[in-house]
Amino acid sequence: MNNIENLKNEQSEFNKQLKYSKLVLTLGILSISMCWCYAFVGIIFSIVAIILTKKAKQEYFLNQKQYTLKSFKNLKTGYFCSIIGLIISCLYLIFVTLYLLFYKSAISTAFSSMPWDLFNK
Repeated sequence: MNNIENLKNEQSEFNKQLKYSKLVLTLGILSISMCWCYAFVGIIFSIVAIILTKKAKQEYFLNQKQYTLKSFKNLKTGYFCSIIGLIISCLYLIFVTLYLLFYKSAISTAFSSMPWDLFNK
């Protein structure tokens, strides 16, 4: 009975989850889904996920046998989602900025003279 407990303890020591794997996956998915909120939320989630991925990869490559392959795959998936979310968020931010610049200049040009100003003369 003591041997079985020792084996379970050894297996649990060598099959740990990576520290930030679930968090990176969640942030990566949220960065894609939140990129439409003026892009700032998606960019913030993406940058945090990329930083956490770097830390977790360093930890994984120091002790590969200690962590499960599933947690490393979750980390990689979260990293790719955060890269996609960062790209979409940046493109959306550029689009919104250009739209507001051109839209504001079009409105100010269109309403530089108001039609009802003609009746005040």
